[in-house]
Amino acid sequence: YRLALVPFVMVFAAGGVALLVDRWRKVPHIAWAAAIALAIASNWPLHTAASQIAITENNIGTALQDAERPSEAIDHYRRALARAPDYAPAMNNLGTALRAAGHASEAIAIYDEAIAARPQDETAYVNKGNALMALGRTSDAIAVYRQAVAVAPRSSHATTALANALYDDGTEAIQRGNYERAVSPLKEAIALRPGYGEAHNNLGQLLERTRQF
Repeated sequence: YRLALVPFVMVFAAGGVALLVDRWRKVPHIAWAAAIALAIASNWPLHTAASQIAITENNIGTALQDAERPSEAIDHYRRALARAPDYAPAMNNLGTALRAAGHASEAIAIYDEAIAARPQDETAYVNKGNALMALGRTSDAIAVYRQAVAVAPRSSHATTALANALYDDGTEAIQRGNYERAVSPLKEAIALRPGYGEAHNNLGQLLERTRQF
């Protein structure tokens, strides 16, 4: 809201009243109507009451989550969404809190709602991928991270998440003894993050190993 401007503006009000009265007779009434409409519009509240409450509830939830109190944070995020069902920040934060509380599957459903509300925002895709990784569903997570990169090709957040998941995929393949399967994801991880030291190291060792077999 812009009520904070009122005391400052009132300082100049007394001196301006006489001038306004004098000019009232000189300016067409339609121009005054336009000026008044512009003043009202420029000082109109930036958010509805419901959205203001949603923002407040979301901020309280964030503070609680930072204090490692996810269960309490979840309640406030739900209150925010009750006021503003399409409020994407609260959706993403609710999903993150649910995942922190051990409810990754429920978090995924919330992230799907966030994606539906804002399909061009890579944040929900990355968060969904993180929840899938927490459930050990690496292949599914990689598919979702690819969607994030497709939506925001220049997002380091999305490309790093995809590279890390590909690295994990390649490393898991090595641990299973599936060396040929590990090469492709490690190479792609390096292409996404050229300075990815661990991926370079694992790929180098892998190539040496495959030459021996």
